[in-house]
Amino acid sequence: MSEIYDVVVLGNASSGLALALQLKRDDPSLSVALVGPKDRSGAASLAAGAMINVYAEIGEGTFEDPDLKSRFGLVEPAMRYWDDHAAFLRETSGLAFDVQWGTYVIQNAKSTPIEMRIYDYMSKAVKDLGVEHREVNPLDIPYLRPTDGHQAYKAMWLPDGRFDPVKAIAASEVSARNLGVDIFEQRAVSLSVRERKSLIMRASDTKKVSLEDGTVLKSANLVFANGAFAQELIDLDSELKSETPRLLYGAGAALDVSIPDWVDDMGGVGKTLSGMDHVVRTTDRGGSCGNHIVPLGDGRFYSGASSAVWLEPDGRARVGGIHVNIHALINEFNLEFFYGCVSVRQNGYRPTTADCYPLLGESHLNGVWFMNGMKRDGFTSSPYLADQLSKAIRGEQHELPERFKPSRKLISYKRKDQAILATQQFYRGADSQHGNSVAPYLSDIYEDARFAPIEKVYESRDIEQFGIHPELIHLYQNDKFYQQIKHSRELV
Repeated sequence: MSEIYDVVVLGNASSGLALALQLKRDDPSLSVALVGPKDRSGAASLAAGAMINVYAEIGEGTFEDPDLKSRFGLVEPAMRYWDDHAAFLRETSGLAFDVQWGTYVIQNAKSTPIEMRIYDYMSKAVKDLGVEHREVNPLDIPYLRPTDGHQAYKAMWLPDGRFDPVKAIAASEVSARNLGVDIFEQRAVSLSVRERKSLIMRASDTKKVSLEDGTVLKSANLVFANGAFAQELIDLDSELKSETPRLLYGAGAALDVSIPDWVDDMGGVGKTLSGMDHVVRTTDRGGSCGNHIVPLGDGRFYSGASSAVWLEPDGRARVGGIHVNIHALINEFNLEFFYGCVSVRQNGYRPTTADCYPLLGESHLNGVWFMNGMKRDGFTSSPYLADQLSKAIRGEQHELPERFKPSRKLISYKRKDQAILATQQFYRGADSQHGNSVAPYLSDIYEDARFAPIEKVYESRDIEQFGIHPELIHLYQNDKFYQQIKHSRELV
């Protein structure tokens, strides 16, 4: 059986659903198919803390580097979309869904020098941008109750928000069905994307996708919005594979935490957590999105998250990541979590690319589009990116940066010298998170031993005018891994 559509969207989580909805919202006459497994196994959306993190994740150098600034420009506009997007989902699905605003970012005695610089950079940036914010005394945050030796000494309120990812996906799916999106709850197993020039939005058989049950979907426009799992399909077409930076699996460990009823009934170590109504988080740490606590209501919390990037999916949580999470949960945020009950949240893979920059817009193949590679900002940016990609597909003016088009060379992370320094800071932050403590008289020896391999990577790969993103350095160290991510690089 075969069916013809104007647009076939691969991926049925936050990005794919947002795009399918936006296409039907913009032009109800379009025929749109959405493809993805019913259980959404491995989707980052359902594993997320679902923070709308815009200003709290401003990193050092964001506005001095044009590519980092452009990437920030994909996230900041999304903040203005979310209230309208939530209202649209409520109206079209009939389900309850809303967004709560407000985040506290803290700096504490656990912070490393790079975290201190990131905090100060973020603080200056929000002032320069005219963003609503306020500096607060950490002692005035009622549900921040760290153990001795982990006290916060700086805190800032920012307008970043949060929502329930399960409710967001559920409402989006019902809305999509109500608006006439055809949903195929299967995996795509093969495709054909050989280019035959056709008019934009004219349904034709230029792109073909085969599903598990043998159904073939034909369309003039095919969108890869299925995260890192898109790579399995991209690999089936040698030309598309050679032109597109590889998609990687960004994984980490996060916890679902609940407070037993008896803690409120009988006491224990206190009751401050019951009133928690804001996200509380650190700045970015050691390459991850920092430690954070997201209140989910009814005595439930999300605690995250560690981060690592790999070539293959692995659904098992790492002990080291869980250890860092639990340590921060009790010691840095609130000692009342000591009596909490925990379970490891299902694993999901943040789609990352071989240069950590996104793949957005139309590829070199006519009608083959990408809304992918936004890493941990996929959910946050989805309403805005869906709006812009819908415009692009329909031939309208849009704001997607040409720089992040899918068919491109790898983009350098800053300059080589800056990237090496950033990797050193990345190592220092990660080591600190995992309990590293070096005797003062061994400090120089530690740094020489820890940092020397970084420059050796550049030498062994003969890289002179390109910066490797710190989170990818380990893939360059291993010959097997390197061959899989190797791609033409720009020179800076």
